[in-house]
Amino acid sequence: MDDMWSTETWDDLKRLFPDDNNGSRVLITTRLSNVAVCASSSPLHQMRFLNEEWSWNLLQEKVFDQQSCPLELERIGRIIPKSCG
Repeated sequence: MDDMWSTETWDDLKRLFPDDNNGSRVLITTRLSNVAVCASSSPLHQMRFLNEEWSWNLLQEKVFDQQSCPLELERIGRIIPKSCG
């Protein structure tokens, strides 16, 4: 469940996911630490933003399938990670 914004929402939804001891899990993303703590029964994974260079490397890897970006596209390509923040 992506981008949960309130503990009340989790309280309402968790009834739909009974603990039947079968090993199932629910993955929740949120930007709010209080929601994460409320919904979690396991350690939290804190995400962080990538810096510009890591973002550029990831973009190249995904777009060009492990190849380098063609030189004629590099100037515009480097603008994309900057725009993403």
